[in-house]
Amino acid sequence: GFLHEQSVHRAATCMPHKDFGIVDVAYTASLPNLEGLTFADDQAGYLAGVIAGGVAATGSKKVGVIGGLPIVPVKRFINGFANGVAYSCSDCTTTIIYCPFGGAEPTTGLTCSGAFADVAFGVGVAKYLINTIGADVIFGAGGFTGSAGIKYASAPQGTSYSLTGRTSFTGTKTEAQAPYVIGVDTDEYY
Repeated sequence: GFLHEQSVHRAATCMPHKDFGIVDVAYTASLPNLEGLTFADDQAGYLAGVIAGGVAATGSKKVGVIGGLPIVPVKRFINGFANGVAYSCSDCTTTIIYCPFGGAEPTTGLTCSGAFADVAFGVGVAKYLINTIGADVIFGAGGFTGSAGIKYASAPQGTSYSLTGRTSFTGTKTEAQAPYVIGVDTDEYY
């Protein structure tokens, strides 16, 4: 976030002979040793959405998103994803749930610590998307918040969990449904 950006700027200023980069920030400061690295998040999200929409088109036509904090790169990724779903399945519905900054999310009533590692929020949103929405596909785009949620969602019923990040979840998957999942922040194969 902003504090990370300030720290990198301070380090680059103090060590002008070392090169620095900051991810997901279009850095405009005129330091020759500091480079902002941005990506076309919306394009990658769009491609994932096209696949999700194709899968959901043969099921309930419902797709869910476990979003992290609603910051620009996350919103770009998710907006691209939703547009890709709409392209490949015009009658699909995409439900997007973001982790609010340290408050309650109005649709689910779940609270979020305002971090990208809110495991309890991610699992809670996954449960909501499975039980209330009936999602065929769930997209996790929000650091460990999204990754924890899709790990829970894709597991077989009865799988035991003990996941810890900024918050934690310990329990057993109770739902029989195991929707397809897509994640962006790590090698989600695991």
